[in-house]
Amino acid sequence: LFLFVSCPIWLLLNFGTDPRKPLARWRRAILHCESLFNIRLGLICLGFTSVKFVGMENALAPEAPIIVSNHISPIDILLMMAAVYPSYVSKSAVRKVPIVGLMATVIRTIFVRRTAEGGSNAAEKILERVTNGGSPGGSAKGAWPKLFMAPEGTTTNGHCLVHFHSGAFIAGVPVVPAVIRYSHRFINPSDADISDVSLILRLCTHWGHKAQVTFLPVYTPSLAERADPHLYARNVQALIAAELGVPCLPYQYIDKKAGWMAQGDFERCTPEWKANFGIDAVRPGCVRRAPKAAVTAEEKKQS
Repeated sequence: LFLFVSCPIWLLLNFGTDPRKPLARWRRAILHCESLFNIRLGLICLGFTSVKFVGMENALAPEAPIIVSNHISPIDILLMMAAVYPSYVSKSAVRKVPIVGLMATVIRTIFVRRTAEGGSNAAEKILERVTNGGSPGGSAKGAWPKLFMAPEGTTTNGHCLVHFHSGAFIAGVPVVPAVIRYSHRFINPSDADISDVSLILRLCTHWGHKAQVTFLPVYTPSLAERADPHLYARNVQALIAAELGVPCLPYQYIDKKAGWMAQGDFERCTPEWKANFGIDAVRPGCVRRAPKAAVTAEEKKQS
């Protein structure tokens, strides 16, 4: 309902604009006001009776153009939209989804292409966004809005943090670490092991979910962290993990595909996942072939 009601307004606000440039401030103001009520209503319909934001002064700090957080559920996006209405980084396939793709375009989402190896072309696009076009934090006329990123690149069940990719940190600019917590009794709002449709149906059948987003003080990188985005990512990950009270694990999206989603290629999993779980942990249906180069060589030999 929220999407269908908002769609005509999104079309009007996006009409005549260049998707490669930020929306004018007056357009974003209308967009934010129009969507805020619908987002809150949508959260209530999903059973979230309590949504709390802590440290909003940190979230709005103009010196930090990027907000980074743990990633548990698609609901994370609604929470961030209700708080600061940022832009996002999303897979390119979202652009083609009816209505959702329009919304993503209007809020100037950065669309990235995930490679077969589990990486993406996100870093170069993020670097271009935060280093061009006025004040990246959104305080100047014509500036880009805040950019929200989940460096894990996938969702978890909330009991750990997995590997933080360096894309959000490669520009070396200050970031706002955010901590997302869900309080639930019967239904975990994570979609780590179920489809989004199943998750929405489950949430709608239970009343009383609670969510809290805590925006920590702006994290300004040291000279060493500016020179090494991986060090920067690990330190911010450790900060968020300490606030959550959960461990940091070295696993990545490709491990999740092989071990939990029964997709992907075991040979491409991280060494840590292979050592701790092994091929016996791969679900039936997962590809268990040799590396691509070896397969190609064999095919050439047969031909």
